[in-house]
Amino acid sequence: RPLCLSTSPANCFAWVCILVPSILYFTLALPYYWTKVHPLLPLASVFFFAMTVGCLLLACCSDPGIIPRREVILATGIAERLQQELGYNVLGEPESSMPDDGATMMVPAEVRNEGF
Repeated sequence: RPLCLSTSPANCFAWVCILVPSILYFTLALPYYWTKVHPLLPLASVFFFAMTVGCLLLACCSDPGIIPRREVILATGIAERLQQELGYNVLGEPESSMPDDGATMMVPAEVRNEGF
C-alpha cells in the first residue's frame, strides 16, 4: 500500500494545506483573474498547483532509501552480499566475533564519522 494512502496526521495536514487554499483560489479568485487581469496568471497558478500535487504524490509513493528495507533484504537473502559490498552488517545484527557493546562496532569508523 503506498504511503500516500496512509492516514497519518502529518500526511493529512499536508494535503489539507495544499487543497483547501487551492480550492478557494480556483473557485473565488481564478475567474476574476482570468477575465479582468490576464489568463497567464491563472494558468501559472494551475501549473504550480499541478507541480505541487505531483511532487507530493511522488514523494509519498516512492521509497527514498538506497539500501532496501529490512523485509526486502531478508526476503531476497542479499544480506551477505550487501555486507561484503558495504563492509558492515546493514541489518545491525551483532556477529559472533564482535563484542556485545552495541551496533556502533558493526559500522566502520569512517562511516560513523560521516554521521551514519
